[in-house]
Amino acid sequence: MRHRKKIILLSKPADQRRALIKSLAISLIRDESIKTTFKRAKAASRHIDKLITLGKRGDIHSRREVYKLLQDRTLVKKLFDDVAPRFNGIDGGYTRVLKAENRRGDNALMAILELTKIKEEIITDKKKMRRLRKEKKANRTEEELSGDIGDVEVEEEKVSKKSKPEKEDKTKNKKQADKGSKDKEENKDDKDKGFFQGLKGFLKKPKK
Repeated sequence: MRHRKKIILLSKPADQRRALIKSLAISLIRDESIKTTFKRAKAASRHIDKLITLGKRGDIHSRREVYKLLQDRTLVKKLFDDVAPRFNGIDGGYTRVLKAENRRGDNALMAILELTKIKEEIITDKKKMRRLRKEKKANRTEEELSGDIGDVEVEEEKVSKKSKPEKEDKTKNKKQADKGSKDKEENKDDKDKGFFQGLKGFLKKPKK
């Protein structure tokens, strides 16, 4: 039985779980905010809190302990010189996990893992990128609407052009039909006249 064992296994063996937590810790220290699944965020937040606690100590032993996990001197320097000093006078609660929407495909619950104290520069950059994305989306919708209106106008022009020849063809066919009916009536009248004239000529012949 797993009594008093609070390790989140993440359905992975120990080596893969350590590698996953290492990659999440590297991404968080570099970007200060990442998006991953809720379970992975909860598992990584505990380890990152421990790293920041070591960073607040600032001695050589703690640097070596952090380097064992991160394996990157620039990240170790950033953790000790930039990230850890923000949390002086605070005991714990260095990271937070915010739930996000479910992921498309497997419907996994997503979360945003970030530091509780983020640089103001990063916040302003995020606001700027968010504003640019909104403007880009608005421009795209305007372009799509204008394109749809142009397509409708072109289709209307095509329909009007097609309707005109059809009307002309109908009028032509009607005229031809009227002309044909008149010709038939004239032919019929000629035949009747010829028949009556022949009959008169036959009757006028003297009898022998």
